[in-house]
Amino acid sequence: MVPVTPSGADFFGFSHPTIQNLIQSCPGARKCTNYRWIRFEVCRPGDGQVAHSLSEDDVSINFEAFQRHQSFTDTIKTEHATVQTPQSPSSSHQLHLAMASPNLKPSTSYYSS
Repeated sequence: MVPVTPSGADFFGFSHPTIQNLIQSCPGARKCTNYRWIRFEVCRPGDGQVAHSLSEDDVSINFEAFQRHQSFTDTIKTEHATVQTPQSPSSSHQLHLAMASPNLKPSTSYYSS
């Protein structure tokens, strides 16, 4: 894998079409004299084509894809986390006593009067 070091507009996300559209739709954006305006194609329902930036599997744009990715990641984490915490000897002993004599109740004090 080749390391990629983003710089300039890529580093801040300004080259992403969604970010560019957000910047251009801000009130007062016309006052930015050095900004290079990008022309966007309007995608209407029924055109039959889905814009490249509106991919259903793009986690950075589609919230449902993000949720699918998160649930998949959580599933992987829980499958790999098979470590069980051992019971302490005292809790194991208390469990054994409770199972052996279900009618006994724990006392509220160590010394009865």
